[in-house]
Amino acid sequence: MSAAQLDKQLTHAIHSGLASEPGGQAEQSVNKALDTLRSAREAAAKEDFPAAEQRLSQAAIQLDQAIRSRNWKWHARRHGLWEVTYLAPMVLVTLAIALGWRPLITLLVDDLPSTIWTVPLAAFGWGAFGALLRSLYWIARKVGRGTYLPQFALGHFCAPFIGALFGAFVFLLLEAGLFVLTGAKGSEIENEAAPMALAFLSGFNWQTVLDWVKNFRIGAAPTEKKTATDPDPLDSSKNPPAPDSNPNEGDAGAGADGAEATTDGKPPDGAQNPSAAK
Repeated sequence: MSAAQLDKQLTHAIHSGLASEPGGQAEQSVNKALDTLRSAREAAAKEDFPAAEQRLSQAAIQLDQAIRSRNWKWHARRHGLWEVTYLAPMVLVTLAIALGWRPLITLLVDDLPSTIWTVPLAAFGWGAFGALLRSLYWIARKVGRGTYLPQFALGHFCAPFIGALFGAFVFLLLEAGLFVLTGAKGSEIENEAAPMALAFLSGFNWQTVLDWVKNFRIGAAPTEKKTATDPDPLDSSKNPPAPDSNPNEGDAGAGADGAEATTDGKPPDGAQNPSAAK
């Protein structure tokens, strides 16, 4: 194990509350591990690599002793056990609401309406179900990598309610006609399961819905109108001649030597008449 990896594990363990008990065995072991890690880096800076490797191993052992000294409640928080205990039954409840399992729903609520704010109850259920699956997947991934923190618990407790609201919101957008679901061939999807599938997806990944709402615009932007003074780039008759073109072509303007022509056909003042010179 490298010094950077061990330092990362120590930092994560401290953020998880490993040394939260002042004067406890875990705090003492963590302080020893930090001192040993610092000593290992000093040895590596002096190119004493055998000593550095030995001290790294010693620091890893001290960190393991600190983790083992904590009680089961700390380990449960570290591995998200309380969150999973809350989320697992909620999966069953939200799935019952989404599928309309009345016998299970009546065990919890005596009289549950079929619609709320003109939104079917199933839209709330599918949104909450998607959010719950997201939380369980995220906890399993973080715990497997050893990077889960107890500070994430509040977000997981709120997840099913946030997902339910997003599921209802997306259903209302579909009913209002603000966007239309189309198939692979461009035809509109009128299947009743499509809004529920979208409600589930919005609960599973509500950040995508937030990004879509942020960029949503009603109507097209007004086109910029041309004014009378703006030249048409495609009309060559209204454009001035190119800089490298001859300005005398088709014009009684200046001569090649830069002299200006007069209106009465006479040469300008100061110009010599060729016949008079003879």
